[in-house]
Order: sequence, then structure tokens, then C-alpha cells
Amino acid sequence: MDKIDLTAFSDHNFDAIDWINGWFASIEDKSATETLATNLVFNLQLLVQEVNNSLGESAQQMIHNLPKVLRDAETLHADSVELKRQMVSNKEKLHKMSLESSKSMERLMALDVIKTRMTDTCKALEEADNWTTLWTDVEEVFVSGDVSAIASKLVGMQSSLDILIDVTDYEQRVQRLEALKDKFEAMIESQVVNSFMSQTTDSAHLYVKLFKDMKRMPKLKSYYHKCLKNQILMEWKRIIVLDPEESVIDWMNGLHDFLLSLWHSQITFCSQILFPSDFETTIETLSDILVDVFSSLDPSLTHCINEWIGKQSNPLESVHFIIDMKQFTHQFCKSIELSIESNLSVKCLHKPSVQLLAQVLYSPFQQLMDKYIDLEKQCLDQHLEVLESIGQPSESLSKAFAFAKEVEKRCHQLCQSVAIPLLLPVLQNYFKQYLSHFKSIVNQIREKSDSVENKSSIPDFSLFQLSLFTLQASGELIVQTELFQQQLYTGLMEMATKVGPNSGEDTSSPFTRFDQLILNPNNRKELMNLLDVLIGSESAAIILESVVEECKHICSMSASLVIDCALNYIQNHLNDVLKLVSESFKENAMSCEEEDMHSFSLSPQEYITQIGQYLLTIPQHLEPFVLEENIAFKVSLKYSRLNRNYSFEPTVSDNNGAEYLLDCMTQRAVDAYINIIMKLKKINNFAKQQLITDISYLCDVLDDLGLTPGQQFQLLLKLLKATPQEFQSIKQNNNSMFVKAIESLLSKGA
Repeated sequence: MDKIDLTAFSDHNFDAIDWINGWFASIEDKSATETLATNLVFNLQLLVQEVNNSLGESAQQMIHNLPKVLRDAETLHADSVELKRQMVSNKEKLHKMSLESSKSMERLMALDVIKTRMTDTCKALEEADNWTTLWTDVEEVFVSGDVSAIASKLVGMQSSLDILIDVTDYEQRVQRLEALKDKFEAMIESQVVNSFMSQTTDSAHLYVKLFKDMKRMPKLKSYYHKCLKNQILMEWKRIIVLDPEESVIDWMNGLHDFLLSLWHSQITFCSQILFPSDFETTIETLSDILVDVFSSLDPSLTHCINEWIGKQSNPLESVHFIIDMKQFTHQFCKSIELSIESNLSVKCLHKPSVQLLAQVLYSPFQQLMDKYIDLEKQCLDQHLEVLESIGQPSESLSKAFAFAKEVEKRCHQLCQSVAIPLLLPVLQNYFKQYLSHFKSIVNQIREKSDSVENKSSIPDFSLFQLSLFTLQASGELIVQTELFQQQLYTGLMEMATKVGPNSGEDTSSPFTRFDQLILNPNNRKELMNLLDVLIGSESAAIILESVVEECKHICSMSASLVIDCALNYIQNHLNDVLKLVSESFKENAMSCEEEDMHSFSLSPQEYITQIGQYLLTIPQHLEPFVLEENIAFKVSLKYSRLNRNYSFEPTVSDNNGAEYLLDCMTQRAVDAYINIIMKLKKINNFAKQQLITDISYLCDVLDDLGLTPGQQFQLLLKLLKATPQEFQSIKQNNNSMFVKAIESLLSKGA
């Protein structure tokens, strides 16, 4: 039997059954199971006895050692009590010592103050003596002309004066020292200027140190500012004198090239000598100089531009000239902006001096904005003369909107479209004048249609075709106006995200905020108001609202013209009805039998057959205008106002423009026919039978055209065909003025 492993009994998950089963599972001979069990029990008993003995020995040893542990604990307690007593005693001693030494510390502090005052007084006396010495020697040093020695004396006097701030004659001393500094500056001014002009590093370093020690750096900046300004103004004079025949653009380009070269060289000079490693101060200083320069140019850029424009006779050339000037200015500004960004963070672009520089560079264009608007108006006026020379609106319409789009394009090139609110009145006036020309052409066609020459019995489809082209052009007018209006709206909404009231924090470059650079406060307010309205309405309809309404009115005029041109021929033949009815009374002598026999042989008269044949030819003349892609013609029908009961919707695919227009024409023809009949004073039975035949024929023509006669026309035919009893029955159900009028007409002719 293997030795029992005692570690198994110390396992927290020990299971006696599993342990026993494990032992028996390891026996190969199952007959020895009882022997194994006996041995296992015996060994476990021995182990238990051994464990009991070990526990007894351990208990005896613990009982033996317990008194010693108790004695050690008592000793430790006594030591801790003694330590606590000593700590309390030491704390009391420290408190007593603090009270006793406080007075000594106060005395030491008082002595230290006295010592400090004595030291300051001694130093002041020394500086007073030094001031006196320096003041005595300074005149002699000035006579010598030694710049370094003079500067040293003045710096020494400045140091002495900083300490003598409490002396009674301090102000007088300050004035005397400032006078000496002014004298020194006057003596070295030319040398300082020469140093800046020649960009001599060593001498510039020397003068920067001198002025810094004398606390006169602002004065040195002033010398630098004046020197650079004079240098630029001299270059401007040289450019103008050297090339007096060159254009203003060439002059400005020459100045910009010089300024960019100077700008880059001075950034290096300033950041290394005047303001070491201080790029912000460098940029602010150079920006201030350029602001002063552009405000002092003689002649100014604005004067040069106005003078050039005044010599031009073509307003379009002047507009392009202003745009070219702005483009070159923008390129110059972009170069300045890139230079600033390459040395600094973008935040420096929003420094007041840089923003002021941007405003000054674009100020000529702000001053020219009213002139620009007037020039664009002159351009459109010239374009109107061209448009009025074109006979047909269909030929001039595309050019009219091309001219307007060019205005919008030029505005975008000049100022990113921020001047659109200023151009809107000009564009509206331009469109209204063009629409007035359009209406005059419609009226001319109408006059020709109403003229005596057009009263022929032969149909003149050329005038009808011309009216159809005019109607299509009126629809195209609305389409193009709305497209142009949407184009303006899209551009303005895109602009609103950058400069509008809800555009958020302004992080754009000051050189690209044309709403601030090119628009004056009043114009910018006008822009903001327009953007507010557009954002609130979320629609482009208000931009050219009055123009669109006028276009719709022209559509109505053109549609009415089409109907009138189509009805001229019909009206001419309808006038024959009165004559034909009058002649029928001359045949009134025939007997009733003859009338009845004659009624069966009646055929439609020539006037109505000609009208029918004419109506049947109308669709082929409408066909070229009703193709699916002819949106303009469909739009014109939408606003034609030909039918009071319903309007034509071009967006509905099933709508047929030809059917709608033909229906309107035939309805007007039928109404005209009814009006002619109502003008008859009386009709006999023969005339009535002839009218029935003619009206029936016209109804058949309408049916061939796929149209339905109006209710009134059908009622007229029904009344004419009715017997007296049937007529009374109809009258009981419909006792209208129309029925009464027909009854009166028939009764008089009976």
C-alpha cells in the first residue's frame, strides 16, 4: 500500500467519499478490497494518534510561553505612557519659548527695515551725486560728438532718475533729461535714417540698443515708419513720372511689386533687429506703415481710377477696368495674407492693424460702388437699345437674359456678389423696360390683327403663327426669369452661410470679407436685411416678384392675342349670319309643305363649313408648339387665364397643350356664334331649320376634334329643335334669361 498523502486533507474542497473511491479505484485486484480497507483504517488511526500527540505538545509549549508575552505587553504599555508625558512636556516648553522670543523677532525686523532704508538712502545719495556728476559732464560729451559716450551718460542719468523718484525737483529733472534725449535724437536722426535706408545690420543693432536703453523705442519706430513711408511714396512718384502714358493698372502693378519685395525684406529686418522674434509686432508695424502709405498716395488710386473712367465712352470697358483693378488688388492681398500665415498663426490675421490694412486696400472700390452700379445701368441701357432693334421677342429673349446674367457674373467677380442688393433695382428696371418692349410688340401684332387688311375671307395663318411664337416666348420669359431668380437666390443663400446673421463665429480672412471691405455701412445693412428676408421666407420668389407678375400678365396678353388672331377669320364669317337670316324672310311666302320638304334637303351653309374647315386645320398649326420638351409653351398656357373654370398645369404629364388651347379657341368661337344669334330680332321656321343644320354641323366638327360643345350651345340646339310642348317643358326646368331670349326670338318669327 502506498503512503497516505496528508496534503489532501487540507484542501478546502476535500470530499471523503471521493478520496476513498480514489484509493479503491487504483486497486487492480478487486479481491484485495477488504484487505485494502483494513489497512487504510489502520493507517488513518495511526495518523490521527500522531496528530493528537503533536497538538498536545504545541498546547503545552504555548502555556509555558504565555506569562512572558504578558510581561512584555505590560512593559510596552509603560513605555508608551512615558513617551506621551514627554511629548506634552516638550510642547509646553516650545510654546513658552515662542512667547519669549516674539519680542526679539520684532526688534530684529525693525532693525532690518532700518537697515534697508539706510541702504536705499545711501544709494539715493550716491545716485544723486552720480546725477550731479553726469549732468556736469554731459555737455562736454555732447561737444565731443561721441554717440556711445553720450548714450552712456543719458542711460546713467535715466538710471539715477529712476531712483530719485521722490526728490522734490523730480519733474524738472525729467524735463531736463527728456530735452537732452531730444537733442541726442536730433543729432543722430540722419544716421538712424541712413541705417534704415541702407539696412546696415550693425548700425541698426546699435541704434536699437541705444533707444531701448533710453526707453525711446516708440520714437525709433516712428523714425522707421517715416523712413519706409517716404521710400514708398518716392517710388510711387517715380512710377508715375517714368511711365505717364501707362494705364492705372500698370502703375498699380508696379507699386504692388515694389511693396511685396519691400514687405518680405522688412519682415526679416524687423524680426531680427527691431523686434527680435516678435513676429506679431513686426506684422502690426508693417501693416500700420502700409495703411499710412495708401492713405497718403498722391495722386490717390481712387483719383486715378475715376480719371481713367472719365475718359472712357464705353461703360462696359469701365466696368471691366474696375474688375481688373480689384483682381490685381486681391492678388496683392493674397500675397500679404500668405506671408503672414507663413510666419504666424491664422489668429494674427484678425489683428486690428491687419484688418485696417485690408479696408484701406479695398477702400477705392467701396468709394467706386455707386459709380459701378451706375455703369452697370448704362450697360443695360445700351443692351436695351440692341434688344429693341430686334423685331421678335423669341429672338431677343435669350440675349436679354444673357445680358442680365453677365451683370450678375461681373458682380461676383468684383465682390463675390455682395453688391447684388444694390443691383436688384437696376435689374428690375431693366426687365420692366424689356417687358414694356415685349408688350409693345404684342400690341403691334394685335393692331395688325384688328386692321381692315386682316378682314379677308381667306385665312391668314402667318399672323396666327406669329402670335403662337409670341405666346411661347412669353412662357420662356417666365421660365428664364424664374431660373435667373433662383440663380440669384442660390448665390445669396451661399453668401448667407459666410456673412449672414446666422453665419456663426467669423474665422474667415479679413482680406475676403467683401461685405465689410467693399460695402459701406448703409449698403451692408441693406444686404443683411435682404438675407434676413430670404432666410425667413425660404423662397426666391420675392427677389424679382414684380417682374414675374408682369411676365404672367404678358402671358395672359399673348394667349388672348392667339385666340383673337384665330377668331378673326371665324368672326368675319359669323357676321354673314345676320345677312343670311334676313334673306330667309324674303322666302317666307312658301307654303308649310314646301318648308317641310325644303328642311329635309337643307345642308350647312358656306360660312359654317368654312369655319369648320378652318377649325379642323388649327391642330396642325399647334402641333410644333406642343411637343413634350416645349416647357415654355406649357408654362405660357398655365398663366394664360383663357379658361375661368380650370388652369393648365404643365407638370401633369397627361395634359395636352394643343387640346387645351383648341378647346379655349372653339369655346370662344361658339360664344361668338351664340352672341351673333342673340342679336337676331326674329327668325322664321326656314331660318331656324338652317340654324339647326349649321349648329349640328359645327357640333360634328367639334366632335371630330375630340371636343365637347358647351352646355349653352347644346341647350341652344335643343331649344331650336324642340316642339312648342317640348320647349315649355325645357323652360319649366330651366327658366334662365337665355331660354327666355330664345323663346322671344322664335315667337317673333312665327
